Amino acid sequence: MRPARFVSFLFALLVLTSAGQAFAVGQFGIRVGTGTSFYDTDADIEKEPDVFPFCIGAAYLLDLALVEVEVDALFWRNAADYSGFEITEDRLAVPVIGKVGLPLVPGLLSASLGAGIEPRFHLATDPEPANTDDIETTVFYVPIVLGANLDLQVTTVGVELRYEHQLTDSVKDDDTRVHHLMFMAGVFF
Repeated sequence: MRPARFVSFLFALLVLTSAGQAFAVGQFGIRVGTGTSFYDTDADIEKEPDVFPFCIGAAYLLDLALVEVEVDALFWRNAADYSGFEITEDRLAVPVIGKVGLPLVPGLLSASLGAGIEPRFHLATDPEPANTDDIETTVFYVPIVLGANLDLQVTTVGVELRYEHQLTDSVKDDDTRVHHLMFMAGVFF
């Protein structure tokens, strides 16, 4: 490497390092949640199945001054009871949520409201259905979020109420939608 390029490289590295405080590097954390589900269907069914959603995974929170962007990678499990027949469905959910924050106690406690898009990718279904071709590999949801964060300087602890509105079919040619109301908690470092 020529000396002039090396000096330019060192200068660029010095500028980026000293300006590092100005870049929003965000916080990594863990998100976990559980809740209840609501069916939206035109089908004539005697009793709605009981669905128990649960999710856990990694989260990344990017604070851009006025707006926060959260990206999660969640293992999502729906355990359902259809009149004694139990089934579980596992998906990988990757919600991207934009939030607007309101400081309640500046530097300590804040509230947030946001929305985004959440694709969920099919991983497994147990017991395996006879025709797996009918299962959609990707289902899209719109999460609407109301939350509160407690900033403890070293870590941020947050709770959220998420309404997950299903946009696309999870089974081909079935207009049934399963919406979720989730209580989520997260710890960010």
